[in-house]
Amino acid sequence: MILLFLIAANVRADDPLLSQSLVKNGGFEETRDIDLTGGYFLRPVKDGVKFSGRFIGEIPSNFDQISGKTRRLATVEGEAGKEVHSGKRAFRVDGGFFLQDQFSARTGESIYIRYFVKGKGSARFILFLMNSSNQYFSQGVPDIVKVNSPDEWVKVFHKIKITAPDCYRAKVRFEGTGDLTLDDLIVLKWTEELQADLTGVVN
Repeated sequence: MILLFLIAANVRADDPLLSQSLVKNGGFEETRDIDLTGGYFLRPVKDGVKFSGRFIGEIPSNFDQISGKTRRLATVEGEAGKEVHSGKRAFRVDGGFFLQDQFSARTGESIYIRYFVKGKGSARFILFLMNSSNQYFSQGVPDIVKVNSPDEWVKVFHKIKITAPDCYRAKVRFEGTGDLTLDDLIVLKWTEELQADLTGVVN
């Protein structure tokens, strides 16, 4: 079962769920520099992917790899509630990417994914599932969320129940189109205590 929602949201910089998330650095505050003149990122540059620099780019510290057809991957800085949802940084994306974080995810569990987004396009985070042999074997795929909010941050939820047998671990992959900025991603195992976050607007 997969549920998803999209709610207009105000700013909350002290979100306690960020510190509990199975994916760290969900606020994209920690970054690392990448060489755009050679190595892994040279091919994307030649393919026209736009980064936040010309020779040296900046991406989230837990960025893993590019996924699918991607046109932009750029860390942005700005004011909370405007260029970023909270903190000082967010991640501007047109395309897809994996994050490095792996976490326990067993068959029968539900995983709650929540993030904030602004811009115009479509978005979703997909669960990349691995079995007890640590081999990829399936995905948990929510429906695409349409986003049309260039100026205001909106809050998006996915609730994904893992039905594939012998699921042991997971990681997340973002898939999007259009010019979107992401911030304050959390990934948690679903409990009823999260119902308030699921149904409420952040204040």
